[in-house]
Amino acid sequence: MRKKIPALAVAGGAALALTAPLATTAQAAPASSITRTSACAKFTGDYTYWSDGNGWYSYSLTGHVTRTCSGSGWHQLVVTGDGKDIGSYRRTCSDLLSKGESMSISAQDSSVKNIRIALYDL
Repeated sequence: MRKKIPALAVAGGAALALTAPLATTAQAAPASSITRTSACAKFTGDYTYWSDGNGWYSYSLTGHVTRTCSGSGWHQLVVTGDGKDIGSYRRTCSDLLSKGESMSISAQDSSVKNIRIALYDL
């Protein structure tokens, strides 16, 4: 299936789980708008998932992280969960941003479940 997530690094934030409910069809759930905040950044975007019919899911995540504090600093968006073939699943995207500057996020993957998305300041 599809895989694309840029690498990134961040520290100090809260993870909120976006756990896919049980489903028996391969039909995609409607896109959900999501927001994650850290002390100095904000992620806004859209999250969609769909089942493979066997208890595993594919997902798509798009959006952007914007620095909200003065100066510059590193920020990281982290996607974690369970992977069908690899056990623990983790993808990250990070960048050094100045106040008001943004980085775009585009991530997709398959054969995952119990997805959690968190934003950190490094």
